[in-house]
Amino acid sequence: MNIKAYKAVLMNPLLGYVIAFVIGFLYGISNVRGIPIAAPYVGLMAYCLLAAFQNNIHRVFSLLAYIVYGEIYVRAYGRVIPYLTTQYFIVVLLVILTIKRKNEWRFHSRSFILLLIFCLMEILDTARAVDANATRGIAMQTLTLTIAAIWGAFNFLTPSVINKLFHHIKYASLFLCGIMAHIGPSKYSLQSSYDITNGLAPVQLSAYFGFACLIFFWSVMNEKALSYKIVLNIVLLGFVCSYMLLSFSRGGLYFISILITLYFVLNLNKVRSYFVLILIIPLALSLYLYVTNETGGLIQKRYALKGSSGRDELVEIGFKLFESEPLAGVGTGNFSHEIEARKLYYGGSGAHNEFVRAAAEHGFLGIVFYWGFFACLFLEILARRGVQREYALYFFLFFCMVTVHNGLKISVQPLLMILCIATPDLIKIKSKRNVPVEMQLTAGS
Repeated sequence: MNIKAYKAVLMNPLLGYVIAFVIGFLYGISNVRGIPIAAPYVGLMAYCLLAAFQNNIHRVFSLLAYIVYGEIYVRAYGRVIPYLTTQYFIVVLLVILTIKRKNEWRFHSRSFILLLIFCLMEILDTARAVDANATRGIAMQTLTLTIAAIWGAFNFLTPSVINKLFHHIKYASLFLCGIMAHIGPSKYSLQSSYDITNGLAPVQLSAYFGFACLIFFWSVMNEKALSYKIVLNIVLLGFVCSYMLLSFSRGGLYFISILITLYFVLNLNKVRSYFVLILIIPLALSLYLYVTNETGGLIQKRYALKGSSGRDELVEIGFKLFESEPLAGVGTGNFSHEIEARKLYYGGSGAHNEFVRAAAEHGFLGIVFYWGFFACLFLEILARRGVQREYALYFFLFFCMVTVHNGLKISVQPLLMILCIATPDLIKIKSKRNVPVEMQLTAGS
């Protein structure tokens, strides 16, 4: 085999997917914990920070894919580092990028001002906290989201950077599939659990897989002709989706179903979309038959269960707290304490919904500033044109659905916020007829 042949094999994305899955499988079956897991993760963060100091934005976002998707694994197996390590890292990373890219700032969004006010209010309101540790975590997550929104408002991510990020998210998702791969049918039950996902948080895992499935879907839709890449991405879409379903957390399927439907609604004039849809239908049928057989029919019963694992009840309780304390709410981080103290809910639970938590813990001020931020951002996105508006809508809706279903707990959320805001219209380019390939969003290969 000559040098060109070797290079062709090494550059084949299929090899990368296989390697990522095998590494994940080996980690998952070895059950390694502690420093051997945390140390490489911290090293990856350090390498990413070095790339930020060098202002290498492509490398930063390539590495960020693995850091964000590795978070759920490190939280389960590398507990020698703080739970919110990735959030601390993202804040430091964006501060460094802000300093290094100050000459490239392009102010294009004002919606972050409302979120900044909410963040300051939430931090000041920690003075009323009953549980300082829990409240500190909530405030840190809000701060991370705010920093992400501010950075996005002053910076622009080129489609080439986004495509690089998506490309590596695909690999990272196969790593998580590998972690789950050796779970047997005997582990399945009617509820999502850590046993099913090999120690990974099922609700969070479902969100990670859901976003990866969307990227595979976009990759299929953005290929201009039937090719090896289309077939590969369709197969991998089904592969990752199968693990998402086997987590028994229903959120991911709901998310991608809504956004794929939205895609076809926004692209009704593209005949090719219907052709690809015909290709995906057999995939969906095969996936259904496989998952049903693998779980012995339990997956059907799981989706037939009524309710939303108590989340609908927590929403009602949250608004009861709002009604009782409409002006300033019950205070940052006090949701769980208050619902137990008032005998509204037993067993202790967070709101699992940031919109409800903002209203319950901060009253009208929470609604005005937190809800207002999303309303303003949505209007800003609608004012955009073309692919920037379309994909920003997908990022925005996915963020909102994860936030409603999961609360603000995972680092994919600030990443989604950056993608929402840092993708404005290309004002200097959109008037040109021939847009360079590197400026087109293709969702990777």
